[in-house]
Amino acid sequence: MIAANFFTPLLNNEDDFSVETSGDGKLVTITGFKESQCYENLRIPAKIGGMPVIGIGNTAFCKEQITSVDIQDGVASIGSYAFKECGLTRVRIPDNAHIGDKAFSENHISHIIIGNNVTIDGDGGFDPRFLKLYNQHKKGIYALNEWRFQPM
Repeated sequence: MIAANFFTPLLNNEDDFSVETSGDGKLVTITGFKESQCYENLRIPAKIGGMPVIGIGNTAFCKEQITSVDIQDGVASIGSYAFKECGLTRVRIPDNAHIGDKAFSENHISHIIIGNNVTIDGDGGFDPRFLKLYNQHKKGIYALNEWRFQPM
């Protein structure tokens, strides 16, 4: 059985992230790190500076050294190539997120927790075997090294 809490993300300092604010200044999109970072476990916060984080920009963390990422609820968009070539092995994607094309390409993901109503452009950079499982089950926990699905 796969444990629902399979990694312990670091509580990153919100000052570590570079962001863009919406036109009205009430929402933020994370565009990357202010300086290149190496995080074994990355937590994408639901808020920065008291403002909701609504997205992760295109190429935001491309080629950064990150082993796992826990994207908090409320983050609605994960841009294309956002986590390309990071060394990711574990990912948590919240409910209602939209994943851009190749967002998770060229990683070695072995475990994914995926929420309800997640949409994926193209293949999202995921292995075709995962996409087949995902299209059958949607929300749940996936152990890709064993090609197993466990409902949440």
